[in-house]
Amino acid sequence: MAKYVHEIVNPELFSVTPADFVSSVIVGVLAMRITAVPVLSEDRQPVGVVTLRDLIDGNEGESVSERMSQPVQVVSKDAEVAEAGKLMAEGDVHHLVAVDEEGRGIGIVSSLDVVRALLGIPVRFPDTFPHVDAQGLAWTNLAVLDLEHAKAAPGRPGVLVLIHSEAGKPERPVWAEATSDLHARVRQLVSEPQTDTPDLARLLEQDLPHLCFRAAPVIDQAKRARGLELALEQVANASNPL
Repeated sequence: MAKYVHEIVNPELFSVTPADFVSSVIVGVLAMRITAVPVLSEDRQPVGVVTLRDLIDGNEGESVSERMSQPVQVVSKDAEVAEAGKLMAEGDVHHLVAVDEEGRGIGIVSSLDVVRALLGIPVRFPDTFPHVDAQGLAWTNLAVLDLEHAKAAPGRPGVLVLIHSEAGKPERPVWAEATSDLHARVRQLVSEPQTDTPDLARLLEQDLPHLCFRAAPVIDQAKRARGLELALEQVANASNPL
């Protein structure tokens, strides 16, 4: 359900430095419920990767530099997911550090992330990461638009975005709206005809097998309106690419 690496990288980066002590890093890794962490220099250049196993096997007084794997395997955020999978297979590694145009680490990609993307399954990030955007809205993980996954939407007011997500193709927002109950609205979209909104009805009829959703609970009405405005802009930009 994603074509490019930047679509499967967790935007909330948890990283460490070579000088950090194993004893302090392992606390953060366990708290974040992750299994591997990119090791970055002061200028954000990847210098290694340290896994939970590396940390558990280490001694309390050791630094990350003594336990990390190097040289680090990196992949461009703009590379295709299939290329990331090839790098993993050829390098016999389970994690790649994603980098931007300047070579700075922006996230980490696991073999499970790649497999999910290639199979057309939404990539999931640990709930311990807030998924907060530039406007301060906290979004849920991408979830398939069906009754089984409706539980991922909280039963609170907020902004709902539908995303066309198909294996091997870039994800594309196709619908956005504000609602008084995100959970109830997701269930309604799946189980009830949307006769009052022809465009939405047509979208659900034609694309339901390829639709996923993200939800951002927002109690404040003004903040919710601003969040919807920005989401609608993203939908418009996606439907009218430059």
